[in-house]
Amino acid sequence: MITVYKANVNQVDAESYKKFTETLNLYSLICPKCKHHDFQKHGYYTRKVKYRKHSVTLRILRVKCMSCKSTHAVLLYFIVPYSQYALEVHLKALQSDFLNKFIDWIEWNEGINEYSYYYIRSQFQKYWKERLM
Repeated sequence: MITVYKANVNQVDAESYKKFTETLNLYSLICPKCKHHDFQKHGYYTRKVKYRKHSVTLRILRVKCMSCKSTHAVLLYFIVPYSQYALEVHLKALQSDFLNKFIDWIEWNEGINEYSYYYIRSQFQKYWKERLM
């Protein structure tokens, strides 16, 4: 998976992601496996990203490294790998957890249930906390 930060795409929006993938310079990507820049578009898959009260279905671009033959999904920074929730939802859950203000989470995320809050916290503890440090 390759995560890209693009200044003019700052929201969970199918049309913005589509424009991003159509204009993406594949040479600007770096293969996380072999560090080469030689990619070819390999296909798409659909992925639902939930954000507060709504969800968006995106066609995620897959690329193939022509050097090592591995395939990677191209994700924008607000798409959390292996999660259906957008980055802002994750950050708000962790902030609420850190400040011990679960009620803020409920008020902010009317469309996301309590189970999701605890799931995001547990995923952070199991996987992301160690990687970020």
